[in-house]
Amino acid sequence: MKHTLADAPSRRIIRTPESEPSPYRYSVAFRKCGRAFCEWLAHTLLICGILGCIALTEWALKWFLQSPNPRLFDVIPVSWIFHAADGGVLIGLSYYGVKAAVAAYNGQYES
Repeated sequence: MKHTLADAPSRRIIRTPESEPSPYRYSVAFRKCGRAFCEWLAHTLLICGILGCIALTEWALKWFLQSPNPRLFDVIPVSWIFHAADGGVLIGLSYYGVKAAVAAYNGQYES
């Protein structure tokens, strides 16, 4: 039997359990992505619900006051207040949603 350089002990590749591909490793990655996606989806639905409630409140106020553009103390348009609330909800919950999705991916939130 002829030995080659590839058979030399210094050239052998030692396979460890960590280096071998396994279905378990991929299922862990998919599970992590699934948790992160669920967190992101929950916060997105929450944002949509809150923005819908703010829009409904603005519409109801305009209908109740019978004015297309009511003003607060005849100075500030009420729509500005509702737009500021929309922006605050979008910025605040988007930040918290991304933070929660990253934490869920890293496994810091276990359910």
